[in-house]
Amino acid sequence: MDHSRVNIDHSSISCGVRELSRMSDEAEENLFAIANSFYHPSRGQPPAFCIWSNLDGKEGTLVNGGEGTNGHRLAKEITSLGFGKVIKSDPSINPNTGSIIAVWTWIVDHEPFKKWYKAQKIEKLKDR
Repeated sequence: MDHSRVNIDHSSISCGVRELSRMSDEAEENLFAIANSFYHPSRGQPPAFCIWSNLDGKEGTLVNGGEGTNGHRLAKEITSLGFGKVIKSDPSINPNTGSIIAVWTWIVDHEPFKKWYKAQKIEKLKDR
């Protein structure tokens, strides 16, 4: 699924996995787009896991002057809001680009994530 904030695609790994790509820099807006994809009535069942990759620093140091990438920010937002556990791989060199990357796996805790999504929808409707 293509969204203006983040692409959310079915994975060839399993029907219980979604792959995130082309994320914007706004972690909260990315989360709202992801939740909309998961919980909209026409979308079916949400996944158990989400995965994404992004640049990472050597030995775990953050890129972009220590701020990290949108992938780092999304992981931090998920954890701080209590939407599940996020596991980051060790950094490794991508042989295709020579860049150092990492892969994140999010074990989605749907109950708090869906509750937050419903509250956000109400707030967005009020702001109209």
